[in-house]
Amino acid sequence: MSASLKFGFLSIVLAFCLYTAGLKNLDNGKASILASVEPVAATLIGVILYKETLSAGEIFGILIWN
Repeated sequence: MSASLKFGFLSIVLAFCLYTAGLKNLDNGKASILASVEPVAATLIGVILYKETLSAGEIFGILIWN
């Protein structure tokens, strides 16, 4: 397994484990709010920091999701 593949796998698994461990320490209401806000934050970070562009379908999906 190449080093970049190991690094990618480790970073995904580590992030997921830390995220779920953090959710376990919250009550159900706060955890559900945090879990629903996370995709929005990830989208905003991608658009603002990484200059990603959203297609019309993606924007439509965001609008009907809320």
